[in-house]
Amino acid sequence: MNDKRELRRVLFIAPRMEARGTNEYVSLLAGELLRRDVEVSVFCASGPMLEVLEEKGVPVSIFKNLGAARFSSVLRAEFREKLLDFAPDIVHAPGIDALKSYFKVAGDYGAPVVLTMHSAPERARSFRTVAPRLAGIIATSQKARERIVNDFRFSKSNIVVISNGIDVESIRRDTARPVFSGPVPVMGSVGPVERARGHELFVEAASILVRSGRVAHFVVAGEGGEISKLAGLGSELGLDKYLTFVRDFASYHEVLDALDVVIQSARVDVSGFSILDAMAAGRPVIAFNTGTVCEIIEDGKTGLIVGEDDAESLAQAMEKLAGNPDWGRGLGREAMIRVGEKFNIRNTATEIVDFYKRILAGR
Repeated sequence: MNDKRELRRVLFIAPRMEARGTNEYVSLLAGELLRRDVEVSVFCASGPMLEVLEEKGVPVSIFKNLGAARFSSVLRAEFREKLLDFAPDIVHAPGIDALKSYFKVAGDYGAPVVLTMHSAPERARSFRTVAPRLAGIIATSQKARERIVNDFRFSKSNIVVISNGIDVESIRRDTARPVFSGPVPVMGSVGPVERARGHELFVEAASILVRSGRVAHFVVAGEGGEISKLAGLGSELGLDKYLTFVRDFASYHEVLDALDVVIQSARVDVSGFSILDAMAAGRPVIAFNTGTVCEIIEDGKTGLIVGEDDAESLAQAMEKLAGNPDWGRGLGREAMIRVGEKFNIRNTATEIVDFYKRILAGR
């Protein structure tokens, strides 16, 4: 470890590298730090997003079951050996689960640990287990910070709000198809297919549109345990011809090019990367009002916000955009401007590096 407390090496600890916002956070930040001549390494479990890290030239060490309850003694020994060999000045995790494995293995290795919280902790016990060992927390929204401070009594001085950032230029460059350019509108969600993400509400809203006579196609893109259940619901609601499931992709913008409207139907506060990526690609977004969404989208200007858990309201918003492509394109254009000004990874990385340095200077 660097005794001069300069920032030279940062280790990111991540669970399985599947397409989800927390892993996009790691890949974007690691790539940006490399551009600034900071050495980085990612310890993670395998998954499709490894391709993204490889493209950025980010060194990766793969550990099976990292973040799971069981972490074998052989993997522990390998993990600690690589940890000591890399000797990071800062250890940074995008979520709690992978940190449990880190703390079991790190022992007396003394680098300060930073945790990014994209929403308030869902499992209070897990958070309270790791919180005393954290040097600082990055909350990606003001709402998340307020809940962590008020509900969990985490020190205000050790938590900062730094918004998520994305590679705006890259997404705009890679998005080839203009929005609403196909014969029928394509509306879809991108991200983990888990119960808390509310995909069944999106499927129900899609069925409302189909029953009303609206011709459209619907996409659920992501991995998770709810896929078979959603497929069954879609069949039950008569959507077999209208609903497609997409899996095994490495990044959100691989899917965004095929969509005209992006739906975020989560029941809980989420990191918002699917929203930011969609906005950067000029896609209008419809999202439930779950807190962080309101810090990203300006309702009626850069996207649409509807009431939580309300499939009928979601369907109404989807119908409005499907029936008025020019309005949708206008929302997308304004969204692109907002993301470029407020959520660029260059600015996010600068603030995070400053936070790292503040932590190191205080030790």
